[in-house]
Amino acid sequence: MGFKLDPSIAPSIKTTSSSGTLESLLKKEITLFGRFFNTKKKEDFYAELAVLLKAGVHLRESLEILVQNQKKEKLKAFFEGMLHDLDLGQGLSEVLQSRKEFTEYEYYSLQIGEESGDLPKVMDELGQFFARKNEQRRGLMNAMTYPIIILCTAI
Repeated sequence: MGFKLDPSIAPSIKTTSSSGTLESLLKKEITLFGRFFNTKKKEDFYAELAVLLKAGVHLRESLEILVQNQKKEKLKAFFEGMLHDLDLGQGLSEVLQSRKEFTEYEYYSLQIGEESGDLPKVMDELGQFFARKNEQRRGLMNAMTYPIIILCTAI
């Protein structure tokens, strides 16, 4: 969790029009392989929401906290869109179903959590699921690295 600085305290940076375009070019988020909302971000998303919900923070306020703590504009806009859909009266599972970044497994899990009243527990389980999935992927990459290096060396 980060801190939000008061704009009057933070030093202002003046840029010219040419350096402003260079600065925006350098700050542009580039996703070469995979999606911008990958399994690592899903793990963090579910784990943070689970902690906030277990602490007694309402779902809407939890999403607002996530929006405020995002540094990347793309993720911030993504969470703001989710928050907007939640404000329109949709349930969290419906919000996830309307987004292509989430799977049916996540949708149905959260739908069950909403209906049973165990949303924090389901969020925690989804966070653990994606943690295991990320660990398996890392293990697979570690196991495949050595044979690939040997194959490249042999060629």
